[in-house]
Amino acid sequence: MKLSILITAYNAESTLKRCIDSLIPSLNEEIEIIVVDDGSQDKTAQILLEYEQIKVIHQQNGGVSKARNTALDAAAGEYITYLDSDDFAVAKAYPNLLQQAVDTKSDILLYDAYFDWGSHQEYFDMGHHFPAGSLTPAQYVLCDPCPWNKLMKRSLFTDHQLHFAEGMIYEDYALIPQLANWAETITYVKKPYIHYWQSACSIMRGEGYREKSKDILKASELLISGLELQRFHDEAEAVVYEHMLQNSSRYFLEHDHLEVIDEIADLMKQYFPQWHKNPYIAQRSKKERLIGWLFYKHQAKLVKKLVASKQKIRSEVND
Repeated sequence: MKLSILITAYNAESTLKRCIDSLIPSLNEEIEIIVVDDGSQDKTAQILLEYEQIKVIHQQNGGVSKARNTALDAAAGEYITYLDSDDFAVAKAYPNLLQQAVDTKSDILLYDAYFDWGSHQEYFDMGHHFPAGSLTPAQYVLCDPCPWNKLMKRSLFTDHQLHFAEGMIYEDYALIPQLANWAETITYVKKPYIHYWQSACSIMRGEGYREKSKDILKASELLISGLELQRFHDEAEAVVYEHMLQNSSRYFLEHDHLEVIDEIADLMKQYFPQWHKNPYIAQRSKKERLIGWLFYKHQAKLVKKLVASKQKIRSEVND
């Protein structure tokens, strides 16, 4: 078996059939599909009965990480990739990708995606704007950490006892960059092969995200402890900066969780006190770096006032 496509499903009756149907034409003796039904309460199990050619595992609900780990443990392919049950592949995506992985002898094959809103879709560069072709492990660390836009040697996980951290979000950010520790040949294909479905009820958009959003702190510590910092210090620093002092801090600012921004600042001080000298971060805009610096200095209240003032001025100008 060359490739295992690993799908996790929870109450996925509205999208699962589209997902699997996009993969069935790719099935052959070299490719298997494994679906883990994570304790669904809808018609997910009944839909899976329609597909005799795929392997189905039913388990009690344990969350996406547990389901991904179950699928990984059941996989037989030399390569693995993940797919969410609401996403789907372009025609013949996986035979094409597998052939490219084999031809280049890649440990990891990275590719782009469409972000799909139903009414429209956008092409997303998942490779940090690097050109197509070979990537260094350091460049790979900077790329998007999603597990669904990569073919990855299964041995990268099994040889090093790697699993997704369970009971938290940001589990992919915590784990996927760590593969750089052992991956030698990494190839970037600058072409979209996956439709990543933008659901309004996604955990990253709903109330569930508010409850779990502080997991970014734990995930960052898992990444820092798992990545070889002697090799990838600057890259790890840049990635943690982007996820912590920028993306997450802006979210917490918007939702008035200023105390969490202070926790983020303290974590940055503990691990990356010289982040402002980072060569990757230096390429970001002055405005972004200034906001990051204010967050770092526990000045989230000041940023909140500045944002409010700017919004007020805009409103008055528009009136």
